[in-house]
Amino acid sequence: MPGTPRGPSSPVDPSIEGHDSRCGSGAGDGGGGGDGPPSFTSPRALLEYLYADLTRFSEVAADHVVLHPADRAVSPGGGSGPPLVGVEACQQHEEGLVSGGRVKMRVEEVVANQRFGCVLGVMEMYKAEDEEEEEGEGEKKGGPRGCTEEGPWVKLEANFCGVWRFEWAGGKVKAVEHWENLDGEGEVRRVMGVMRRST
Repeated sequence: MPGTPRGPSSPVDPSIEGHDSRCGSGAGDGGGGGDGPPSFTSPRALLEYLYADLTRFSEVAADHVVLHPADRAVSPGGGSGPPLVGVEACQQHEEGLVSGGRVKMRVEEVVANQRFGCVLGVMEMYKAEDEEEEEGEGEKKGGPRGCTEEGPWVKLEANFCGVWRFEWAGGKVKAVEHWENLDGEGEVRRVMGVMRRST
């Protein structure tokens, strides 16, 4: 039931309630023949589908989506950085985070009602040692599985809380606003800022 806290989530199965895997065969968005994007009648199912692969952002978001990055508090010049507006800019941001296998999102809980959703978990980030401005904390080890960049690597972790706002059209739900939030000191957010400005 939307709004009811649940336990640790896993990537959504296509048969889960609220997920139409037919992709436009009569009940979903897009054209016929099953070639369109998936559509959802459950915000929770939408979030589980997205967090299984963040590059799916454009499949679940409205064209006018707004994203408030986690590195907004450490933007150049201080203060809050501007949000990203439009699905293309947000898609590029998400792809930049996960490209090269440097960022992993370990989801622990998904809670959602008809208008808002919240995803809790742990972000694992691997950064090259030469990205450090000074000696930092983290586990020195090999890079993450699938990482395409050279090490040596430092592993950082931070709890995250992704907050989402939804809109409905034709009985289907789309994400229209997203706030990235990370705990702890600014080290992870600082590295995210470096990554964002380099993309």
